[in-house]
Amino acid sequence: MGKKKRKTNTAFLSFANPDRELAKALSQLFYLAQECAYFAPEDLGKAGTPKWRDEIISQIKDSYSIIPIYTRHSIRRPWVLYESGVADAFGPQRFPAIVSGVSTQDIDYLPSGSGLYFDLSEGESLVNLVTNACVQRGGSRSEVEARIRKTCIRHAKVVNLIIGLAKKRWVFVAGNTVNDPGRSDSGVDWYTTTADYENRLREFSESLTELLLENGFSIAACPQVRSLGMHVTERAMSCLDTKHYEGPVEFRIAGIHPIDREAREIKLSSETAKKKWLDHIMAFRGTYLENQEWLVLIGGNDGTQEEFQAATKCGVKTFAVPCFGGTAMRVFNKHKSLRIEPCARCTTRDGQCGDVGIKGIVGYLKKACLTEFAT
Repeated sequence: MGKKKRKTNTAFLSFANPDRELAKALSQLFYLAQECAYFAPEDLGKAGTPKWRDEIISQIKDSYSIIPIYTRHSIRRPWVLYESGVADAFGPQRFPAIVSGVSTQDIDYLPSGSGLYFDLSEGESLVNLVTNACVQRGGSRSEVEARIRKTCIRHAKVVNLIIGLAKKRWVFVAGNTVNDPGRSDSGVDWYTTTADYENRLREFSESLTELLLENGFSIAACPQVRSLGMHVTERAMSCLDTKHYEGPVEFRIAGIHPIDREAREIKLSSETAKKKWLDHIMAFRGTYLENQEWLVLIGGNDGTQEEFQAATKCGVKTFAVPCFGGTAMRVFNKHKSLRIEPCARCTTRDGQCGDVGIKGIVGYLKKACLTEFAT
């Protein structure tokens, strides 16, 4: 028998295009360890075309391992499943990598090979991932691991970039003053005046914003929503300007409040045309929601309800705060799975949670993905 041909790639990196920066950094770490990780070049071709498929199959066959990078983007991309299926056919060992915004519950339907996941937001887990992939080429595990650790120490900037990108978690804070909060059926039993209602909404949203940032969450909101999104935006920008955070946190403008408001008032030739227009607006919501890990609902009306529907369709998790009435209260009451602590056991529901209550909410959002990943 002839000598077995050695493969070119230590690892094949399987990722969604929005995660290109993370995959490129991981590819660079392999390169610095004098290993080759296949990182699909820009000129690979459009996904799904014959050229793309032929190249993918060829490179997977020429790899000792495959590393699917599971993020909020990739778990909804069919080609990640396609590439894992190709790998199953040709035998490369699979070492799934995961980021902080994804839990094993999010990906339990995806193939994992060994049942183990490597958390890219943890340094030790990253070392183990690269070591396991490199060992597939042969050699002593202890020697390979020592080499990888030395590389990670020497090139800490690249390692920190990978960890930072993997740690980033997004929350979209949505809602508004509810229509007619003083009505008996509004769900706001504590209502006295609009000024008091909006003051409590402001204090709640500002405290929530601060604690989200302190706990490593990046925040998105719509500043055009004056009673909520504007306060979230102002507090987020102020905190990012005056405070130092260990993790990579940021703020992003999202939402379509002005467009949404005008879309409901637009005069079109028929109800069918208006429905198509509203369907278009609904589809557009997915463009700013699909990258989020969490949707936090506070109060809100028709637009907030549609954001909940779009987020659900995108696989974004929802935390509904019921005490300000409106959409958030209705979602909380209708969906048993969303009656989450600490709101589920709250008896006052007056929007005056204080630091303890809001810390409980943020703690739940943070804990939801802190699954123990075996490495």
